[in-house]
Amino acid sequence: MTRALPVVVVLAIAIGAALFVYARQARASIDETPPPPNAPPPEPGSTWSAPARAQPYLGAIAEAETRYSLPHNLLARQLYQESRYRADIISGATSSSAGAIGIAQFIPATAAELGIDPTDAFASIDAAARYDRQLFDQFGSWDQVLAAYNWGPTKLAEKGLAAAPRETVAYYSGILGDLGIA
Repeated sequence: MTRALPVVVVLAIAIGAALFVYARQARASIDETPPPPNAPPPEPGSTWSAPARAQPYLGAIAEAETRYSLPHNLLARQLYQESRYRADIISGATSSSAGAIGIAQFIPATAAELGIDPTDAFASIDAAARYDRQLFDQFGSWDQVLAAYNWGPTKLAEKGLAAAPRETVAYYSGILGDLGIA
């Protein structure tokens, strides 16, 4: 009996380790799901396509990108950056440390300015595209649009893109890099 105990302990540790590795791999693969079959192909130079869980929103995103003359997949990739298309974030059950809510991660003041409920994903999709267009009309480049969305248009206007914090630089360069937009 005493000889069996170490074997059981070793076996339990091995099973636990295998389950841990499997769980980490499963978690990592969540963001690597292939795009749905009817998703538009990536643009030339793009290395990004929307994950499967974005499927319910892709029609509204494409419509908003067209309505506001945004580059193909810019809004889809931006919303992925904001919410990862996670149901708990989209519903508002999980908010950011800054209080941002919903698929587009609007802070309540911005949502109020745009006249939307940030937990209404479809209203937020249109509002995010409209806001991106307003920012483009103000700043004139997509890197500045994304920096203003992330950091705030007032800070960008006052301090300039060169003074943007690392988080903001990573935000806009990651999105634009994935889409092949310089």
